[in-house]
Amino acid sequence: MQITTDWFTDAGWVTAIGTVAGAVIAAVGVVIAAIALIRKKTPKSLPTSAKEVATDIVGKLLQDRDHHVRQLTAKEQEIQELTRAIQALRDPDAPDRKRRAEAEAALARGDTKKAEQLFADLERLAVDKAKTADREASAQRKRAAEAARHQGALAYLHDTHAALVHYQRAAKYDPDHPDAWNRIGLLKHRLGELPDAQTAYDRVLAIGQQTHNQEAIAVALGNLGNIAQTRGELDKAEEYHRQVLAIAEELGHKETMAGILGNLGNVVFTRGELDQAEGYYRQSLAIEQELGHKEGMAINLGNLGNIAKTRRELDRAEQYYRRALAIHKELDRKESMAINLGNLGVIAKTRGDLDQAEGYYQQALAINKELGRKEGMASDLGNLGNVAYTRGELDQAEGYYRRSLAIEKELGRKEGMASDLSNLGNVVFIRGELDKAEEYYRQSLIIAKELGHKETIASILGNLGLIAKTRGELDQAEQYYRQALAIDRELGRKEGMASQLGNLGILAEARGQMEKAEARYREALTLFRAVGARPQVEQAARLLQRVQEKQGRKQAGR
Repeated sequence: MQITTDWFTDAGWVTAIGTVAGAVIAAVGVVIAAIALIRKKTPKSLPTSAKEVATDIVGKLLQDRDHHVRQLTAKEQEIQELTRAIQALRDPDAPDRKRRAEAEAALARGDTKKAEQLFADLERLAVDKAKTADREASAQRKRAAEAARHQGALAYLHDTHAALVHYQRAAKYDPDHPDAWNRIGLLKHRLGELPDAQTAYDRVLAIGQQTHNQEAIAVALGNLGNIAQTRGELDKAEEYHRQVLAIAEELGHKETMAGILGNLGNVVFTRGELDQAEGYYRQSLAIEQELGHKEGMAINLGNLGNIAKTRRELDRAEQYYRRALAIHKELDRKESMAINLGNLGVIAKTRGDLDQAEGYYQQALAINKELGRKEGMASDLGNLGNVAYTRGELDQAEGYYRRSLAIEKELGRKEGMASDLSNLGNVVFIRGELDKAEEYYRQSLIIAKELGHKETIASILGNLGLIAKTRGELDQAEQYYRQALAIDRELGRKEGMASQLGNLGILAEARGQMEKAEARYREALTLFRAVGARPQVEQAARLLQRVQEKQGRKQAGR
């Protein structure tokens, strides 16, 4: 979810919480690092052909089914997990070779049912043996856990809840195996159940520490960093990522180093420290280029585009996004193509070219419909709603936001629901329906608090402040703005801080407190200049000039 800020000279800063695709690119690094470490644990004896088959199967399932896999990172781990399942099917010592071959053949066509049934039978057999053979009970439970993990890998692409049940059984059979707990954490995170995800990752960390397994420790720390970053706990996220980076450097895992450097870039980017973020992304890009990892290169190019966009260097941002798009086209990564088309749409919208922006979003929507990517469809519909909103076509904007919200509810994606509810609040606010707008904002705020999304919480508090100001409730508006400002300061979000300082300046001006208003506008102007937000710089400069002129007239009249 990306936060965009729209200013209105006399009303205040309305924060529109958009479903812009750029946020997806900026979020991919964390689990890449964790997976790179787990991948090192895969036995070297695994035949390359098994991974090739797994890659083909994942690609087929991603394109042919409605699915919840959202990012490159999830896809890469699924390939690894599926490779293990295929290797299990190819066990040369297994008695039922014909059935296993048929299951693999069906799996290669994208049909998981035969393989799922085979592993379910193996699980039941192992559980039954564990009940009757005391001497072999531990070994049989481990076999049952392995079969359950394979079922989880097969279900992961098309049924989140079924996959979760399989991995939970695996953890029950073999509670000291880190892989099942890690996958439980990933699935819980996907469902927005962050406390449960954290509990699972804490278990992975404990197992790693007990067994002195540096790779498991790094996996846990990386994903705990992801949780912290999602909650807006940036200092904690940074500390986790730095610990993982130290382990990766010690083990010489360059791929992991690249991912973690990207994560650190994401943290400081969120704080508004653009120069430092750019440095991290460039370091990550250099490693990906050295390794020849084109997809990682494209991700970093997209993140560099996000920095340029934030600085309002739109031509440069467009160049980065187009380079990333070219790589994804070369690799036929349609999901990533859709994301970058969305980013190009953001650039066009920022330039005021709404027709071109709409064209990009429609292209992205067409790809996501082709892939059955409902999450991507929801994002594109939200962006089309933003275009209609900017045009003043409020009924059409509302329609897009409602369609997006319906999909997010179907997927259980609370983050997307919060975004759409807030955008619906913006629509009815413009119509003057303040009570209805407040209701939408409060629904969004409840979800944001549940998820621990501090950045979103601050934005919604700012919008509630604007409603209070519009009603003439200036004291209450000030309370909301100050709460939002405190959160943005905690996060180090300079642009958010500037917006709330500007809002406080508008309140002071409305109260006739010109010196206080001037001070707030100056603070806002300084912060907007620091992040290169040129339109906001111009807005703050106009407000500052206006209040100075008022003070001049007041002094002249004495």
